[in-house]
Amino acid sequence: MKTPLLILLLIFSLLSCESSHKDATALCGCYTELHRAVPLKKVEIIGDSCSNLYIEILNRLKADQKELKLFEKALANCQ
Repeated sequence: MKTPLLILLLIFSLLSCESSHKDATALCGCYTELHRAVPLKKVEIIGDSCSNLYIEILNRLKADQKELKLFEKALANCQ
């Protein structure tokens, strides 16, 4: 009885692990800082920084559609 349960747990843990993307992790960190910011000026500065980072990442990855899709999937997982 324990063996099927252990096998199911192993399969579930392997399927639930999503690969992360370093650019998505960086952008998610930026968005986290944005949501923690309090003064309006700081929110504007961090928001601009996150937008610039997102545009920079998209420009860098636009030539590699496979990598871009990985980034978008990882970004959706962290939001």
